[in-house]
Amino acid sequence: MRWLSLLAVLAFAACGSKPPPPAQASPPPAAATGKPCASQSECGAGEMCAGPAGCDIAWSCVPAHPCTMDAMTFCSCDGKSVIGSSTCPPQPYRHRGECP
Repeated sequence: MRWLSLLAVLAFAACGSKPPPPAQASPPPAAATGKPCASQSECGAGEMCAGPAGCDIAWSCVPAHPCTMDAMTFCSCDGKSVIGSSTCPPQPYRHRGECP
C-alpha cells in the first residue's frame, strides 16, 4: 500500500514540476486590401466586404471579424430584400428592413 502512495506522490510531483508546452499562436489574418467591393466574393482570405448604410458610400475589404448569429432583413442597393447578420450585412444596402 505504501508503494502505491509513494508512486502517486512521485507521479504528482513529476507532473506538477514540468510546465506545459507553450501554446501555438495562430497565424495573423491576411492584411486587408481596402479595395472597393460589393460582395464577400470580391475580398481575399481573412477579409470581409463591409461599409455603412447607403448606396452612395463605397464598401471595402476589411479584416474579418465575428458576426452575430441572428437574421435581419436589409433593403439592398439593387432594390431587393436580403437577409444577413445584423452586424455583418451581406452586401451594400439602402436601409435595414424590407424594400418597399
